[in-house]
Amino acid sequence: MRLENGQLIIDLTGSLLTFLLLGFWTALGWSRGFRYILTIAMFTTLGYLLTVRADVIVTLVNGLYGFIVRFFNFISPTLTAILPPTPIIPANAEAPLLLRVVVFIILLAVGVGWKGPWEGTPLSGWSGGNRQLRLLGGLTGLYTGILVVSAVAVFWAAGRGFVEFPPTLSAMLNSLPTFGATIPVFLASFIFLLMIVSLSVFVRGLQAPAGKK
Repeated sequence: MRLENGQLIIDLTGSLLTFLLLGFWTALGWSRGFRYILTIAMFTTLGYLLTVRADVIVTLVNGLYGFIVRFFNFISPTLTAILPPTPIIPANAEAPLLLRVVVFIILLAVGVGWKGPWEGTPLSGWSGGNRQLRLLGGLTGLYTGILVVSAVAVFWAAGRGFVEFPPTLSAMLNSLPTFGATIPVFLASFIFLLMIVSLSVFVRGLQAPAGKK
């Protein structure tokens, strides 16, 4: 931000753009609550794993297939000989960039547009359980924003040699962080949160209704 000739000029650098995106998703999760932003976060996570961190899926599939091959080899080596050799998916396999971008956008749009059965009514106020739902919603919204910023940065880094954008927009995109070192931590934390929430819902379902034995 600077003042030139009586005019206030704001430079939209990558850092400011990042803060705006993270702030938008955090505010959305805070205002709408955890149940709403959870749907978007799950589809964003799926899109991120399929299009940005497909290596995680490839490693998981190859590991599972390798276990199956070893299992069948223990039962019948002859049967194992007809199975494709490991790894079943080449480690360097990668879908075209445009397809990855389209798939990510579609999954993000589905997460925004689809109303999950757990969403319920919009939050109102701060009392009762709304406090926890807003806090969890804000954190989940921040997590979603981090994945979105990281995906945009990765896609731009891979495709900026094939497209031409205005210099200002290119400078903004060049400055976006990929959060490469921290993304695995955020993914693991979100999966752990889903496990805790699922366990809590399951335990509440086992509790007998009040007044009944």
